[in-house]
Amino acid sequence: LVTDACAGALKLSGLIRHVERYEDVGEVSCGLVDLGAHWHAEQATARNVVAREDADLLFEADINVPPDQVWAAMTDPAHGMRWRVGVDDIRERNPSSGRGVGTVTHCIHGRTTIEQEIIDWLPPHHYTFRERNPAGPCIWTVSLAPLEGAVRTHIEWRIALRGGRRQAMMMRVVGRRVRRTLQDNFDALLAHATAALRDSRRSP
Repeated sequence: LVTDACAGALKLSGLIRHVERYEDVGEVSCGLVDLGAHWHAEQATARNVVAREDADLLFEADINVPPDQVWAAMTDPAHGMRWRVGVDDIRERNPSSGRGVGTVTHCIHGRTTIEQEIIDWLPPHHYTFRERNPAGPCIWTVSLAPLEGAVRTHIEWRIALRGGRRQAMMMRVVGRRVRRTLQDNFDALLAHATAALRDSRRSP
């Protein structure tokens, strides 16, 4: 619900006409934004998601942390600095609308910088980014599903390799080390999210 004055200031259009009545101010002309219609339109939009069956690498776990807090741990650079293994700095460049599709993150590991660009963003359910790391180009989907009334979360990292035959051959050589590094990061995320929830409950 927005007043006509607000809609004019924000240059909003296509609102559903509405009138609010108050004893002290009388009638106020307003407009309604149909959030349900927007949600269904968003759901119908073609998504850029790595499905489980298309993932070359899959890491998953159930964690006793609500989805919104796991989402923050995954997407907020301040959290990332506390759990990403071997990271020295995280720099983020956001579009004018804030963190979401178009956000580019640089994870700096010594002399190596890994660039990630978000290409799908549906908080707190999933987001997808493309990345080039020492193993080559890949696409990640981080998926979060609420469990038991949204007090627990099922988290999945689905990673699809996009480097073709050369990358597949390289993974035969370094694949075990890559998986170990990813598993260490996944385990560190789970530990950090759990600790962050515990600390928030202790705060007055």
